[in-house]
Amino acid sequence: MLTKHLRHSIRPLTLAAGLALGGVLLSACGDAPVASTDSAPASAAVTRVLFGQSDPSNAPGETLYLQQIAIPGGVALPTHFHEGTQIATIQAGVLTYHVVENTVTVNRADGTSEQVSAPAVVELKVGDGVVETSDMVHWAENKGTQPVQILLATLLTKGAPLSTKVG
Repeated sequence: MLTKHLRHSIRPLTLAAGLALGGVLLSACGDAPVASTDSAPASAAVTRVLFGQSDPSNAPGETLYLQQIAIPGGVALPTHFHEGTQIATIQAGVLTYHVVENTVTVNRADGTSEQVSAPAVVELKVGDGVVETSDMVHWAENKGTQPVQILLATLLTKGAPLSTKVG
């Protein structure tokens, strides 16, 4: 259950969270290490803010997370999947998103959506998002110089890692 303070701190994100929960965006590296590209400083690291997590009574055996990640410029997330469903939205920057296996739903800021099947590369901008399922393998990178910020809602099997690295 969210505390009063946590509810208040999430309130400014209502539109973004509504979009995310309505079926918008992306993936994070979870507990997996990040890989820097040639343009990223060696100290660049993905940062994560966990707004809250809960084991919902209407989803026995599952844990729900609401979090935000920031991917510095020049940083790539490793190839991974999630042991559940993850939806998110880009809040800042441009993310280059690579679909490695299966299909992802891409929701655009203009209200359109499409199914993108592997192999594919999609550019995600502010307001765009994806819906990732447990059988979808992917990775992402920030080719820009400014951080990419992503709001994520993730429903995973209780005890599962936030992401599972492939390879």
